Amino acid sequence: MSAQETAALRFPVPFWPYGQIAAVVFMAAVMELLGFQESTRIALVVGVVWLALLAVVHVLWVRRRRPGPQPVLAGGTTAMGNTPDGDLAGLEGPAHAPR
Repeated sequence: MSAQETAALRFPVPFWPYGQIAAVVFMAAVMELLGFQESTRIALVVGVVWLALLAVVHVLWVRRRRPGPQPVLAGGTTAMGNTPDGDLAGLEGPAHAPR
């Protein structure tokens, strides 16, 4: 993104990108510390299994239903008539559930 596009965001991210880098480093340190002690190693294993389960659910439930990128017309809407604001409110439920 250019500096102009970043400044035009409706929800700017504070401390970009240093806050996100610090968060990743912190989480990696916590995971490493969990692996050192025998009594906390189970939390590391359960956490990894939980994240894998969430990734599978995301792929099966959300990603399949998410529409692909659509060009934005001059009026600020897509060809389907909606605004490109990333609204995913209609994505509840399984991928092929009736509405």
